[in-house]
Amino acid sequence: MDATPEQIRALASPVRLRILRLCATGERTNQELARRLERDPATILHHVRLLVATGLLEPATPRPGRRGAFEKPYRAPGLSGRLRVHAASRAEPQVGTRAAWTACLDEVQEAGGP
Repeated sequence: MDATPEQIRALASPVRLRILRLCATGERTNQELARRLERDPATILHHVRLLVATGLLEPATPRPGRRGAFEKPYRAPGLSGRLRVHAASRAEPQVGTRAAWTACLDEVQEAGGP
């Protein structure tokens, strides 16, 4: 499947790539993502909404949370791994590569690496 320009832009962010990786291994709420990535929940919500709008992330079934409130988890349907990005459709060829490396480095540093 060919990636849309919106999906290409969505994948050009290290934070959004990390959100996709986390949601690929299990359903995560906005709060869980914010804690895991050590970011403000409002910032994560912005990224989550963009990923949902582009079809790269999807809402899962709401579940009961603490104090009786319902949590809204998200999951990655695996679409990002099946997208084809044609060189002609990419405004800046290095953006996606840079975002992927930055996301990888962030995870290594978080795990206690250099």
